Order: sequence, then C-alpha cells, then structure tokens
Amino acid sequence: MNRETLEIGGIPVEFRESRRARRLRMEARPGMVRVTVPHGCPPAEVSRFVADHTAWIAEKTRAWRELAPPGEGPVEPSFAAPGHIVFRGRRTPFGTALTDRARARVVWDATAGITVHLPDRWPPEVREPRGHRALAKWYDSLLGGEAARIIEIEGKPRGLVPREVRFSQPRTRWGSCARNGIVRLNRRLVGAPAPVFRYVVLHEIAHLRHPDHSARFWGLVEELDPTWREHRTWLRERGMALG
Repeated sequence: MNRETLEIGGIPVEFRESRRARRLRMEARPGMVRVTVPHGCPPAEVSRFVADHTAWIAEKTRAWRELAPPGEGPVEPSFAAPGHIVFRGRRTPFGTALTDRARARVVWDATAGITVHLPDRWPPEVREPRGHRALAKWYDSLLGGEAARIIEIEGKPRGLVPREVRFSQPRTRWGSCARNGIVRLNRRLVGAPAPVFRYVVLHEIAHLRHPDHSARFWGLVEELDPTWREHRTWLRERGMALG
C-alpha cells in the first residue's frame, strides 16, 4: 500500500503508507480523513484502528462541514452595507448602526452577528476608518483574553509564559515568538475556529523553550496539542478566507 482511498459512511478516507511513521495516525481534513500507516503494518490492525475511530471520523467531519467555506467573507468587512464576515470559523452576519453615544462599540449576538455601533455625530467620511479601529480593538481584546486563558492552563504549568502577547495584522505569518519572550499573533485569527487559534498560541509558546522547528519542538507541540496537524491543515487550506 502506498496510497489508497476508500469511502466510509460517505466520507473519503485516504490511507498513506509511510516508512517514517512509527504508529497509525489519523487526521481530519475538509471533506476527507487521512490515515498514515507505518510501513509493514498488518491490514487487520489498520481495519481495527479505523473501526475504533468511526465515531471520531463522523464528529470531525461534521465539525469541518460547519465551518465557513473558503472565500466566504474576510475578517475585515465593508462598512458600506450589511454583509457577512468569517468569525470563529463560521460565516457571521455583519452590520453597522448609528448611536447617540460618544464612542464606537462592537456588539456580538449569536443570531444577529456582529454590529459596530458608530456615533451619529461623526462625519460620514470618518465612520469607516474609526469603525475598523474599534473592531480591531475588540478583536484584540477577545483574542487576548482567550490567549491568556490558554497560557494559564497549558503554558504556565510547563514554564511557557511569554513576557507579553501582542496583536497585529501581517500578511504572511500567523504568529511569531521573539527571543525577548514577546509573542505576536495575527489578528486575522479571530476568523479561525477556537481550536485553531489555540494551536497557534501553543505553537508560539513552545518556541520559548525551542526557538526552532526541531524534532524536540514538534514533540512539545504534540504534547500541548495532539491534534495540531488538523489545525495546521485548516490554516493552510482555509487561512486565505480570513482576508
């Protein structure tokens, strides 16, 4: 077996043989599941492995299908008319409203989506740029709180606590970890599902111990997030949808 694809419960399952693999491994991808099989692994063992993970396959595939399809709206919306953005991995309604308050504020509702309330006293030409700044600040606050919880639970017990977490919006990186202990995360990750954002945070704090991509680094990432491959795949295949 080098590569073979079967359909299980209507879901394509690709089997790939690997001489480097030491154990059977399964990962979910949009619309399919991939099983990595160590060279020489008995077919009966592979069959048992898949049978034991049937419920897992169904659950992962359901979760993938709920995510926003690629290109279904960027993180940065247009303020010209109501529309949709990608928020936490799902296509979410977006709109604006005028208010008599002095400052812009962002309101999220599970049904109505995200609404940016803009002061009606602002001239029309400044509403959109100031609205974008308010939205970015809201994103940073949301993700910053989430990152702090992840670090407290997963990083602190292992001594992986960054000096500071900052947000920006580069075009080419989801995150970085500087030698001075400052972790930078891409604000566009607000469009990714929470487990994908968690993976990026864990990936970056793992660099506090291993400032490279060595086997030891990936071993630590595996310890922190055993499903990291799925989340990296999501970023590779759907990250462009985040704008």
